[in-house]
Amino acid sequence: MQFKRFYQWQKTAIEPETKVLIAVVLAVLFLLVVCIYIAYVDEVEWEHFKVEHKCKKVGEIGPTFSSVVVTNPSTGQPSVVITSDGGRTGWLCDDGMTYWR
Repeated sequence: MQFKRFYQWQKTAIEPETKVLIAVVLAVLFLLVVCIYIAYVDEVEWEHFKVEHKCKKVGEIGPTFSSVVVTNPSTGQPSVVITSDGGRTGWLCDDGMTYWR
């Protein structure tokens, strides 16, 4: 009897909106994993480059903040968008270049 219930449950149709939602969630998760992987590979390559080119720390720039006022076209209400940069470190390498990361 339980097998019959399970089989009937599997035949239940999924709404098209639910399928779209599932696809969007899976796509966002996939993009998140790809972004994390790219950031990891970039960091590993930088560490290798830093050692290979004998880079030395020469300076730091603290975090910066900027703000922009935008207006919502449908309501006319202004909104403030604030962005920040976590800061950068300067590295002088034996190739004569200073890299900011």
